[in-house]
Amino acid sequence: MNWMLSANDVWLKIDFDQKERVKELGGKYDVEKKRWFIPRGSNPLEFREFWCVLDCPFDQKDEIKRMGAKWDPSIKKWFVPQNLDFDDFYEYWPKELEKFIFDGRFIADRLIESGQSNVFKSFDQKNGGWFAVKLYPSVSDDKNKSTAFNRELTNLMEVLDGIPSVLQIESWNRHNASEGNFYVTEWCELGSLSEYLGQKDEVSFIAQRLIDLYFEIEDPEEEKEVVENLLGEISGVLTGNRFVDNIDDLKSILRCLRETYEKGVIHRDIKPDNIYLKINPEIWERSEEENEGQDDALQFILGDFGTSKLVEDTYSGQTKTTVDWRSEPWGPERSKLEKQYQETWDVFSWAAIAVAQISNKNFTSDAELAAAVDGIFKDAVPDKFYSIIKKCLHDDPSERYQNVIELDEAIKRNEI
Repeated sequence: MNWMLSANDVWLKIDFDQKERVKELGGKYDVEKKRWFIPRGSNPLEFREFWCVLDCPFDQKDEIKRMGAKWDPSIKKWFVPQNLDFDDFYEYWPKELEKFIFDGRFIADRLIESGQSNVFKSFDQKNGGWFAVKLYPSVSDDKNKSTAFNRELTNLMEVLDGIPSVLQIESWNRHNASEGNFYVTEWCELGSLSEYLGQKDEVSFIAQRLIDLYFEIEDPEEEKEVVENLLGEISGVLTGNRFVDNIDDLKSILRCLRETYEKGVIHRDIKPDNIYLKINPEIWERSEEENEGQDDALQFILGDFGTSKLVEDTYSGQTKTTVDWRSEPWGPERSKLEKQYQETWDVFSWAAIAVAQISNKNFTSDAELAAAVDGIFKDAVPDKFYSIIKKCLHDDPSERYQNVIELDEAIKRNEI
């Protein structure tokens, strides 16, 4: 993440009661100028809430002055007062900050995750709305990163374009500051499946998440009443049986995988972090009576196709590539035998997610998954469903269902 670090100091203009927070983040104070600043070598994004200083050409100063910017004579810089939105001045940001603008419009708000790629929650300053920017930095120096980016972009834009169960691409481009490439997808406001697994009270967690997203309530008593009503509505459709309450969601995820497979793509890295939830937009267009009895308020969306491949591509290789990336315990070991049966990997992953959903556990190891399969999971599901899951997770890939279509048909055949 070296590209994020600033090469120069970045001035801040903060209130007295904000200085401790800035100090905790690593901010420094210039005694002579009596101003706080982000020291060079720091990540400015960590100070996002305190950004305020502009880098405006002299011949454009009247424009930013008209917009409400003020002049600070001590540092000889224009700044944006706290009562205005700094993002409205994004065309005048200093170089150390403008690198967090993608495609001239998507402004990074915060870093969500960092690994092979950097994912930023970003706002579209031109058209409005939140998006996810996925950046592969230094892509030209890393063959695997380049392969992952190109594969994901191709599959999402050409092969899977328009499929509702797959994250849709809004834009893509080169990012000069990181010498990388990025693409932009819709933002799934409810987060990923991994955020829900392991919650002691899933219903309360979901209800509070919905309240935070869709209700603007200032009165604590009114919010409490809304939460209680929402809890009642959600609880009213649950039976308390973890198999019964989760099987429809699991079948929905399997339908997503089947849709992509029928388009000729296998994901190869399905895990709770790559399965996103969002509100079905159709519910806002239907009447309350039309929504009653419907079980489609939430939609599952598949993302992160960086290790995906076309079914028609055969494994040839001896070299270590993206095919070797594995997220334990959500996929099988990448043995030489396994690589001949890659179409079974999504089958294995779906079964592992089924065990996690019904057990309400976000596993971190193969041992945890194995213990749950023959423990809490086995006790919670019908025998025929347990047998299906065992077949999906078989150590010998030739004994599994050979693709997600075979698995889906087995589910239907057993009337699950």
